[in-house]
Amino acid sequence: KEHNDWIEREDFSIFLTAILLTHPGLDFLRETQEFQDRYADTVISRIFFVYDRKDVGRIHLTCLRRFKPSVIETWKQLADHDDIKMVRDYFSYEHFYVIYCTFWELDSDHDFLLDKDDLLKYDGHALSRRTVDRIFSEIPTKFTSAVPGKMGYDDFIRFLLCDQDRQTDRSMEYWFYLFDLDGDGCIRDHEMKYFYEEQVQRMECLNY
Repeated sequence: KEHNDWIEREDFSIFLTAILLTHPGLDFLRETQEFQDRYADTVISRIFFVYDRKDVGRIHLTCLRRFKPSVIETWKQLADHDDIKMVRDYFSYEHFYVIYCTFWELDSDHDFLLDKDDLLKYDGHALSRRTVDRIFSEIPTKFTSAVPGKMGYDDFIRFLLCDQDRQTDRSMEYWFYLFDLDGDGCIRDHEMKYFYEEQVQRMECLNY
C-alpha cells in the first residue's frame, strides 16, 4: 500500500504468489494449489514470527532493519539459487514440509484446527495437560483462528517455533508467560511446582 511505513500479511502474499510462479526450485508445486497455499502461509507466518514481535499484524520499516535473519537477505538468496534447498531460512521448503506434516498428523479430523487433545499428541505426548491448558488459555500468545478453543495453522507455527528453538527472545517470552500463572512478571516456587507435580506423575506412570 502506498505511503504506509508498514507491511501487512496480504502485502507479502503478492510476492509469494510471484515466487511460486517463477522460482525454478518450486516448479513441482505448481500442480498442487493446496501445497502452494500452505507453503505461502508458512513463509509469511515465519516472517511475522520474527518481525512482528507484538503480534499486531504489521511489520514496520524499522523492524526490517533490526531483526535477524534478514528477510531481505534471504529474498536475495532466492534470486541467487535455483535450488530451493540452498535457502535455509523463511523460504525453506524442507522446513515447510516438516511443519505442515506435523500439523496434519495432529489434526485428527482434518478441519485445519487443533483442539487440546490434538496438541497433547505433539512430540510423543511430551506436553503435560497443564501446559496444554495454559497454551489454550492464550496467555502466552493470542490465537488467530477465531474459533474458541481451537488452534489454527498460524497459531501452531508460532507454538512450534517457540518450542523448537528456545534460545530466541520470542521463545523465552512465550514460555515465561506460560509459567507465570498469576501474571506478576515473576516465576515463583509454587508456579514451578504446579507444572512439576504433574510431570512427575506422568513419568511415574511411564515407569521412568
